[in-house]
Parts: sequence; structure tokens; C-alpha cells
Amino acid sequence: MEISQITRIERGIINTSILSLMRIADALEISISEFLKDIE
Repeated sequence: MEISQITRIERGIINTSILSLMRIADALEISISEFLKDIE
């Protein structure tokens, strides 16, 4: 995953797949549930 794609995800410009979210959470060494806990 490219840095530019992560930036667009953070800014809400693009949506991403669950697989991509799992990869980001894995890179941050947190669980997917921890990664998504504050999303409304």
C-alpha cells in the first residue's frame, strides 16, 4: 500500500477494503477491532 493511498483514506477521499484495513492494523501492530473502535 502506498503512502498516498493511506493519506487519501485518512482524509476520507477514498474508501478502502477490509483487507486493506487489516493490513494497516497489522502494520500498526493493533487488532482490527482496536483500529475501528471509534468509528461512528
